[in-house]
Amino acid sequence: MPSTMSDKPGITQDKRREEEYLEVIRRRLSLLSGTDKVVMQMYIHGGISCKQIAELCGLTQTSVARRVRRLAGRLIDQRYVMCLRNRDKLSPRDLRIARDYLVRGWSMARIGREYRLSSYRVHKSIRAIDNIAGAASTSVAYTELSGETLQRADSQKTTEREYGHIQCL
Repeated sequence: MPSTMSDKPGITQDKRREEEYLEVIRRRLSLLSGTDKVVMQMYIHGGISCKQIAELCGLTQTSVARRVRRLAGRLIDQRYVMCLRNRDKLSPRDLRIARDYLVRGWSMARIGREYRLSSYRVHKSIRAIDNIAGAASTSVAYTELSGETLQRADSQKTTEREYGHIQCL
């Protein structure tokens, strides 16, 4: 009996990659909050279409599809993972800021309001985060996905190009 996706007969490489991305997204859903988390849970776990989510949330189908695609891209992005791997170089507050900025997509202004920081301090934190997270987009990063190590050159561009298959129907 096949134990992994790669062992299953008839599964194409594209299908395996899609399943791996979906698994990464499932594992990282806890990083989201509020409406974004609910929308992604309905879409990923509930199998609810963007049209149905739009009707439930009072949004347009296009805005839901865009939100799902944007959130999936953020969850797949390796920059936050790089911050976690280098947590000794960031303060606990900067790690929370990295999560809010890189995964949740908060603006610098919102981060300043939520953390009661000056714009100077927010910019300084974001610069430190970008210096660490930038390693994910400029060097070769190795990522564990479904037990297999996949080599990614230029992770940021790869992520932007490859998560586009996650679309609303």
